[in-house]
Amino acid sequence: MIHLTKIQDLDRDNLSQIVYQALSFEQNTSSCFPTLRDYSLATIFQEDSTRTRCSFQMAALNFQMKYLDLNVKTSSIQNKGESMESTLHTLHALGVNIACIRTSDESLFSSLALADLPSNFHLINAGDGSSEHPSQAIGDIVTLEYLNDKTKNITLIGDLKHSRVYNSLVQAILLYSDDIKITLAGPSWGISEREHNYAKSFPHRIRVVECRKEEEMDEVLSESEIIYLLRVQRERHINDNDNNYSSCSYNKIYGINEDRFKKHNFLDKKTTILHPLPANIGTELDDFTQRSPNYKAYVQVRMGLFGRMSIINNLLNHQK
Repeated sequence: MIHLTKIQDLDRDNLSQIVYQALSFEQNTSSCFPTLRDYSLATIFQEDSTRTRCSFQMAALNFQMKYLDLNVKTSSIQNKGESMESTLHTLHALGVNIACIRTSDESLFSSLALADLPSNFHLINAGDGSSEHPSQAIGDIVTLEYLNDKTKNITLIGDLKHSRVYNSLVQAILLYSDDIKITLAGPSWGISEREHNYAKSFPHRIRVVECRKEEEMDEVLSESEIIYLLRVQRERHINDNDNNYSSCSYNKIYGINEDRFKKHNFLDKKTTILHPLPANIGTELDDFTQRSPNYKAYVQVRMGLFGRMSIINNLLNHQK
């Protein structure tokens, strides 16, 4: 693996190795982590981020790497028209080995694949528009293994159309496991041709359910072992007719709230509830759900750190 720009950069062996190495990092103290002080990692985030940016920074620090956060708003990319390719060559000349890039441009990594980047320089896609978020998907697979969840089904609910998290996670699940079945559910405005194409390509593994009524979503939830709530991507609805809803009406039909939590007996059933964060409290879930022991979003954050550490270690081991 030279770059991680999409899940398709991996095969099953690559993914399994990354996941199990991440789990071993979780079990060890920092003194047992590899020392990578001769290497440098840079983050280039053209969109806002808390967890992804901070976890890559913490991963670099855990390895004693040098870390550089390029402030895009004051950079030549933002203000002088410098291309990303030129910026990456500049960072490599300064000694950077890995660049983690977040962008709204879904064609960026395809164009960079044609760039003449040095062989000892590695790219990680930290999220590109509504397309991919491979390091989040890997962290979620690590989370499922950490929770020792031998689930046979997972239900992803919400704004699938605009979610890079779900797109990478579905691909990662299909690559990692032959057993887990996937339900994609949500409002009609949150479901696109991409979701239906998944169901057509994997009819025995994936189904799509467009829910218009509370009862329809309840039927889906009654069959769910793991519920993965997706954030409503309000910032990507600007040019769509996707914002004709209120938080209250969305939560009543598609979200998890105290009434629904108790109705489905999630506590006794030990139903796992995941969310990639940040969560819109009052939309995808309420305070009661967020404070319940079933809610494992912060386990996802922690496992995402170890997943990203494993990605970095694997990329750098490739060049040794």
